Amino acid sequence: MGKLLTRIEGDFLGGAPRPDLLDTFKRINNNMRAFSFEVRSVRSKNDGDEWVTHFGLMNTEEDNVMKEHGVKNQYDDAQIRFFSTKLLPEFTLNKYLSTDEVNKLMPSGTVKSKMHEFLERLAEDKWLSRSGDRGFWELGPRSFLELRGHMESILRDSIDGDLDAAERARLYEERKNELPQILYY
Repeated sequence: MGKLLTRIEGDFLGGAPRPDLLDTFKRINNNMRAFSFEVRSVRSKNDGDEWVTHFGLMNTEEDNVMKEHGVKNQYDDAQIRFFSTKLLPEFTLNKYLSTDEVNKLMPSGTVKSKMHEFLERLAEDKWLSRSGDRGFWELGPRSFLELRGHMESILRDSIDGDLDAAERARLYEERKNELPQILYY
């Protein structure tokens, strides 16, 4: 994508200097924060081991619009609970899960075909993604953008409480730094 933009930028800039995206996003966010929105981005590696940047428009507070038109409108309560209490902690701590590993997390009585449909829908909505030809599941860019704080809590809670405070802090920072970087503008 970057190569394409570089090739065609002359058609649009007309000799003007290339705009600074960081400054552009900062100005956009300054105007949108009054409406509880902002642009954020996350960098992660794709299947070809290349860095990819995903941009997202984020609702920064849970308000009535979010409750009416957000996740609750797209998924039922059981699906949201399964994702937040089972899938998200497992992916946060283990990064990749096979379909078999996900199936083992399913509530008893869940039909595998329904679980597959649910996983595909999560992937379509960018909460999950498939990793390469091996077919492992991993968290998608939307999870990193919208659930970063929750993921950090999962990491913090996973550290052995018997360790001294300095060692717990070191392990937490080490694990937190393994998460993809979120850019706030």
